[in-house]
Amino acid sequence: GKRGELRCGDVLQAPKPSSLCKRLLHLSSPLLLLFFINFPFISHGAICFLPDCNDKRFNFVPQEAGICLANGYISVADLECPAYSNIEYCLENSDYIKCDTHQWCLDNGYELTECTVPEYLDEQCPNGEFLYMYCTEDFARACQELSTDYVLSTDCPDGYGRDENEVCPYSDTYAKCCNLCEDFAYLAGEVGEGYHEGESCTACGGVLKYKRVINECEGYYPCSEGHKNGTRTCRHGEETWYAECCAYNCSLDNCPTGTECVYETCSDRYCAVGCLVGYEKFCTLPITDCASLGYTETECLGSKIKCPYDNTKYRCI
Repeated sequence: GKRGELRCGDVLQAPKPSSLCKRLLHLSSPLLLLFFINFPFISHGAICFLPDCNDKRFNFVPQEAGICLANGYISVADLECPAYSNIEYCLENSDYIKCDTHQWCLDNGYELTECTVPEYLDEQCPNGEFLYMYCTEDFARACQELSTDYVLSTDCPDGYGRDENEVCPYSDTYAKCCNLCEDFAYLAGEVGEGYHEGESCTACGGVLKYKRVINECEGYYPCSEGHKNGTRTCRHGEETWYAECCAYNCSLDNCPTGTECVYETCSDRYCAVGCLVGYEKFCTLPITDCASLGYTETECLGSKIKCPYDNTKYRCI
C-alpha cells in the first residue's frame, strides 16, 4: 500500500494475513479491529481504531499476567506490601502479588476473635486486623459490665461495707456496697417500752434498722411527789408519767372514831388533823369506870382519894 499505511503483515509480523484482514484495512469508515496472534507459548491482544492503527504502538499483556490481574494480583511495580503482612505471589507470574495481612496474623499466633466472659481478647494483631493472641481474665471488667455497683470492699465509701448478699458471680473479690446504718441501732420491735421507732435505714442484707425516739407523753406528768390512784399512765423513756399527780400526804384508809380528818381526793386517803370534842389523848373517850381506874373502896381508915366520877368510890392510901 501507500507509505505509512498499516499493513497486517508488516506490523504484526504474523503469517500471511487472510483476505478478510486485507479487506478490513481498506474500508473507508473507522472500524474496531482486535488482533489475536498465536505464538508457540503466549497469546497477545491489541485494540485500535482503523484507519488510526497506522500510528499506534501495541502494548501486549502476556496471558499469564492477565490471569493474575483477573484474580486480584497487582504488579510488584505498583504495590508495596505494608509491615506485618504476607506476600502472596501469583502462580502464573511471580511479578504479580497480593498483600495478605489476615494470614500474617494467623501465621503469627493471632487467631482469636472472641472469648468467654470473664475472659477478654488481649494483644491485637499489630497490623490492625481484629485477631488477637490471648484470652485474658479481667474480673473487674466483667463485674462492672454486670453492674457498676460491683467494687472492691476497700472502695466502699465511709459508712458502707461489703454486702455478702450481693457478690459478683465472676469473682467474690467484688461485691456491692451496703449502708452499715451505724447510727441506727434497733430492729423493728426492739426499741423498747417508752420509745417508738423513728427514722429508718436499710442496712446490709436489706435489714431495716431504726433510731429510737422517746415517747413525748403529751398530757402526762412525771408526778415526782406521787400520782392519783388509778390514773392513766404513759412510759416516757425509762420513766412512768401520769395523767394526774398527787402529793400523797394522807395514808389512812378510814378516819378513826373520835378523830377529825381531811380527805385527800387524789389518793383516796384520810389525814388525821385532831380529835373531836369530848375525846382526849389519841382521840379516845375518857374512862369513867372508877373500878377500872383503881377506885374500888367505899371506906378507908386513913387517907383516901375520891374517884372523880363517883363520890362513893375511893382509893385508900
